[in-house]
Amino acid sequence: MSTASIYKLLQEKLVELKSLEIAERHYKTTKNALVEAEKKDRKIRKQLKKENADVEKLERMGLKKLFHKILGDSEKQLETERQEFLELSLKHNEHIKSIELMEFELEVLDKKRKNISTVKKQLATLKKRREQELISSNSAKGKKLRKIIEEADYLTLGKKEYYEAIVVGKDIIKHLKTAMQYLRKAENWGTYKNMGGGRMSSYNQRGSIENAKTIIIRTQHLMRIFQKELQDINVHDFDTRINADQLSGFTNIFFDNLITDWIIQKKIRNTLSEIRSTHDRIKRFLAYLESEELKMQKKLAILNDEREMIITNK
Repeated sequence: MSTASIYKLLQEKLVELKSLEIAERHYKTTKNALVEAEKKDRKIRKQLKKENADVEKLERMGLKKLFHKILGDSEKQLETERQEFLELSLKHNEHIKSIELMEFELEVLDKKRKNISTVKKQLATLKKRREQELISSNSAKGKKLRKIIEEADYLTLGKKEYYEAIVVGKDIIKHLKTAMQYLRKAENWGTYKNMGGGRMSSYNQRGSIENAKTIIIRTQHLMRIFQKELQDINVHDFDTRINADQLSGFTNIFFDNLITDWIIQKKIRNTLSEIRSTHDRIKRFLAYLESEELKMQKKLAILNDEREMIITNK
């Protein structure tokens, strides 16, 4: 197939796809309209049932009962009820016709929109062939296209590396928050005991310390991964140290006097302060990484639009 033939077929498929996408949007709009129309139909049916019951009730009643039950002209009352029932019936019939038309339209649109995936595949194949022809040529378009593809590939790889760093960073934030929650529980260790918390209170506090220690050890592993991810994107000014050793051995002793409790509280508070600092530092890094990733995404969108313009235009 010649270059001109590929380009012509490509344009035809673009027009066809646009038509199918319009059909897809129309299908969704009509589907929503049908749902609302069916709700309204149920409401009208309910009203019809009530109006019909009113008419039948009046028709069954004798003139004497009507005279005593209804103020005014009984025949006029009956005629009014019949008129309201008739008007509502006509309105319902029109509504049913509208629903039937929407159902027919949906059936036609559904058949049409099912071709979208096929046309998209055909279009992708044609674009690839057109692109390869342009790249292979020595034309100005071909040179520009090669440059765009190289830049897009570079940005795609960079965006992937930023994304990987962001995922690890968010995981670290989650771990640090959990560690801080455990440490806050243990922060008033000695205070609880002196207020009458007793041995059970001390046991619970030591459990919180042990849980915090476990979380911090896991976080250390994530921090090393995070540092490596940052180095991959040439971000080196990051310190991953957390002094988890401050928590070692806390569960091996029963703390019976105030001075020991005071020392433990101080260590807990120091560790909490360090974790908060690390948490804030990583949050700042995440904000920077997410900002850079967004810039790459926008740049990629611009490059893809330029690439598309070159492929689909003469």
